[in-house]
Amino acid sequence: MDTFEDDFFTNVGMRHIEFDILDDVWRELQEEFTENGWTEQEGLMFLLKAGLRAVKDEQMIKGIKHSESDTLKELRRAQMEHLLLEGRYAVMKYRTFQLLQTVKALEWKLNAIRTENERLIRANQAMRIQLSADQNR
Repeated sequence: MDTFEDDFFTNVGMRHIEFDILDDVWRELQEEFTENGWTEQEGLMFLLKAGLRAVKDEQMIKGIKHSESDTLKELRRAQMEHLLLEGRYAVMKYRTFQLLQTVKALEWKLNAIRTENERLIRANQAMRIQLSADQNR
């Protein structure tokens, strides 16, 4: 599991951001989140990543001559596909990161429970031996 995490999440951590947003924009975003089955964090992750991709693609389009209209149409189609893929990837990566953190926490708890269980078994065995010894007296 650690190898997967090292490979998939190289230089990845969490960053907390906070900003104000207009109510009407927030309502629009929430509708989109609901429509796609996203949590607020997943939806914001998707839209931020997709928006970044859109800005980069728009910069690339400026470099293409408008006379190459077929090329431009194909590029726009590829852009939309790429935008959706990057946004979905960002949400999947976020969910995977969250799940890995949960798995780690559960593994720690499981190890603590196992240790406690072993201690209780030993205590139980010692009490049985003591009880048996007391009954034989």
